[in-house]
Amino acid sequence: MLFLIINILQFLTLLIEEILSVENEWNSLCCRHYNKTIKMKNWITKTLLTALAVFFISWWLPGVSIGESYFNAILVAVVLGFLNSSLKPLLIVLTLPATILSLGLFMWVINAFVILVADYFLTGFSVDGFWWALLFSGLLSLINSFLHKTFIRDHTNQSFNFNRSESISNDNIHTTETGNKVSEENGKKTIIIEKN
Repeated sequence: MLFLIINILQFLTLLIEEILSVENEWNSLCCRHYNKTIKMKNWITKTLLTALAVFFISWWLPGVSIGESYFNAILVAVVLGFLNSSLKPLLIVLTLPATILSLGLFMWVINAFVILVADYFLTGFSVDGFWWALLFSGLLSLINSFLHKTFIRDHTNQSFNFNRSESISNDNIHTTETGNKVSEENGKKTIIIEKN
C-alpha cells in the first residue's frame, strides 16, 4: 500500500511539474487565449492537488473512504469543485444570518454539508457521519490551501508586451520597435514622452 502511494505521489509530482513548466506559446498571439490556457492549467492542477489531498485524508481518517482507486479521488475532487461553485454559494446566501451570528463559524457546517452531498451522489466515496465530514472538510481546506500556495502560480498581475522590444541602449534608455522610449532605473521602467 505504501509503495502504491509513493508511486502515485511521484507520478502526480511529475505531472504537476510538467503542467507548471510548460512555457506560454500563446503570448504572441492573443492575451485571451493565454488566459484561457492558464485557467485550464490551473483548474487541472487544482483538481489533481485536491484529489491527492482527498486520497491521503481518506487513507488517514477511518470515517472516510474512497476505496483503493485514485480515480475515485479525482472524481470526488471534480464533484466537490462543482458543488463548491454551484451549491455552496446558494447555501451561503440562505444561511447568511446564521453565518453572521456565528461570526463565520457556520461556514464549517456548510462545508460539511457539501461533503455529505458529495457522499450522497458518489458511490465510491463514503463518509460515516457529520463529524467525519466536518473533520474531512477542515483538513481538506488546510491541505488544499498549502498545496495551492505551493504549486499554483499567480498570473493575475502579469502584463504582456506584444511588441518585441529591441534594445538600442543609450545609457539606461531603450527604444522599442514602436518608437517608445523606455528608461529603466533600479528595475523600474518608465515610458518617456517627448513633446515636439
